[in-house]
This record gives sequence, structure tokens and C-alpha cells, in this order.
Amino acid sequence: MTRLLWVCSALVLFAGSATLSAQSVTGDLVVNVLDPSGSAVANAKLDLVRVATNVHTDGATDNLGNFIFSQLQPGSYMLSVSAPSFKTASLNNVVIALGQRSQLDVKLALGSISERVEISAAAETVLSENATVGQVITTQTVVDLPLNGRNFIQLAQISAGAAPLGIGTSPATSWTGRTDSTLSIDGGRETNNSFLVNGVETRNSRFGSAGIRPSADAIEEFSVTRSTFGAEFGRSSAIVNTTIRSGTNGLHLAVFEFLRNRNL
Repeated sequence: MTRLLWVCSALVLFAGSATLSAQSVTGDLVVNVLDPSGSAVANAKLDLVRVATNVHTDGATDNLGNFIFSQLQPGSYMLSVSAPSFKTASLNNVVIALGQRSQLDVKLALGSISERVEISAAAETVLSENATVGQVITTQTVVDLPLNGRNFIQLAQISAGAAPLGIGTSPATSWTGRTDSTLSIDGGRETNNSFLVNGVETRNSRFGSAGIRPSADAIEEFSVTRSTFGAEFGRSSAIVNTTIRSGTNGLHLAVFEFLRNRNL
């Protein structure tokens, strides 16, 4: 009997870990390399560098000129593209967003591979790989905008399709006496939302509110996804997906102070 219970417990833990790993806490980048005529450039060398940590990820395009960088940490990157008979293209400020797959088209110019062309207009990538409807809020927005209590849920409440719930209008606000722990997305109840932190479900099973609200300084970015998301998010009708900031090569400190003076 004891051995049977041990086996059942191991199966439950394995199933739980598989569920957690399926949640998306990263982003993908599809790179399409073309020559001046618009034809695909095969076997072009790609070097993607994360700015915060200087970590390099290499790749090479296939016969159609495509390559996918998968499971990238959200943030800013630099991409270098090189191929024989073409100038090396350096693209700055390539932004990877949480839970999104972006496509970046790179057109190489004829010339020597030792010549380098700097491209600074690579911040906007085309989201053509899925039909997800939602909004991504970056760490700069979380830190810069005024938040009463430094609660990021307040930013989620003013995103497209979302609305706050007044005290007494839902189980979460009635039991907690707070309006900053949950929200309504596309007219749904708070129990229809999934609150993820680094891929882990944190929704309060009793009230439907966010069980964990990370500090504003700890958040890399978060997204509010309303519809047509992938199967890995299939348990709820709307997703508030938060990722925590990771380490960098530099030392950073954060200091804040509450000032709640009625005269102001």
C-alpha cells in the first residue's frame, strides 16, 4: 500500500511539472534573410546577443532563408547577419516580448562580408506567426507610471478590453475589500482569468484573484492576453502572464518611498 501511494504521488508530481513547463515565459524570433532582389539567402550566419547579459545564440538559415530562435528571455537583443558576397548587417534594439513569436525580415546588401551595415530600426517586429489578441506591458512602463501601492494589477486594469471591479461587485472584491487584486477581461468574471508568474498558476482558487503580486521592480514585463492564445494556456479565457526579471552583467539597486499626503 505504501509503495502504491509513493508511485501515485510521483505520477502527480510529474504531471504537475509537465503542466508548469508548458506555460510560456519566453518569446520566439523568426528571422527571414533576403538578398536585394527579395530571394532567400541560405546558410546565412546569425548571431543573436542579449544586451543585458551578453549571451550569444548562433544559428544559420535554411534553404528558404529562415531560422527560428526559440525560448528567448524577454528583453532587448542585437542581431548580426552575415553571408558570403554580402555586407554584414547589424540590427540593434530587437525586442523579444513575453509569450509572442515575432518575425524579422533582414535584407542584405551586396558587398564584402567585412563591411558592416548598422540598422537601428529593428525595434518593431511583425507579429505574423499567431493570432493572439492582447497587450504586453514592459518593465519601463511598470516602473515609470504612478501606481498606488506599486501594484502592477492596476496597469492590467487599464489595458485594452480590461476593466476594474468595484468592491462588493465580485467574490474577490467582497472578501478582500480591495479592487487591485483582480479585474474583468472582455466582460468575464475574475474566476475566468489565469494569473501566471514565471509560468506558475497563482490564481486564488477560492476568490479568483491574483495570489501573488510581485514588486514593480521585480517584473521584467507582463502581458494581458484576451483570446486566440496557444493550447498551453487552455485552462482559462484570459491570461495575465508575468515574468520576473533575471540577472544582468551589472549591479542595480532599487529604492522607493511611499508619500501619501492628502495636501498633495
